[in-house]
Amino acid sequence: MKPVRTFIAINLSSSARDAAESIMGDLAQCGDAVRTVHRENLHITLKFLGEIQIEETVNVCRVVTQAALMTPKFSVVASGTGAFPDRERLRVIWWGTTEGSEQLDALHDLIDQGLSNLGYPGETKKYHPHVTLARVRSRELDADQVRVVMDKYAEEPSVEFLAEEIVVYSSFLGPDGPRYEVVGRSPLG
Repeated sequence: MKPVRTFIAINLSSSARDAAESIMGDLAQCGDAVRTVHRENLHITLKFLGEIQIEETVNVCRVVTQAALMTPKFSVVASGTGAFPDRERLRVIWWGTTEGSEQLDALHDLIDQGLSNLGYPGETKKYHPHVTLARVRSRELDADQVRVVMDKYAEEPSVEFLAEEIVVYSSFLGPDGPRYEVVGRSPLG
């Protein structure tokens, strides 16, 4: 069977998606070099697995369900903007988390440990919970204009939402950006 790109995430509420769209609207004004994420694709990644065999998704979902059962529902506050790798070398523009980060870290660690027991490589970098808002596609970018937008949203909007479930997704890349399909859902607590 053909491998499928797979990742594990927490979805945003409708109100959090609305707030993210405000930021993305301003980022979209920064030119063609900035490609914003589609509203329906907004999420907080807990673990990116890359390409795995489709039959392995059953085991991945089992690990995610175990982690979800051990974790009660919790509030997340999305606020503040930043960039990877940093503000000087803009590649990914993100919206951060100011509350719920500890629970997201713990959930990430539970999933990472469970998957490492199945032979998946563990994380080598520190986990940084965030919502990807946009990707920079070329070097022909007015980086100062993007930084002005980031500064505008450094503190606001601040949106609270409830993390209620973990979703395992397959991702299919296309010319209009990625398309996600749900592989499994695991309610928290």
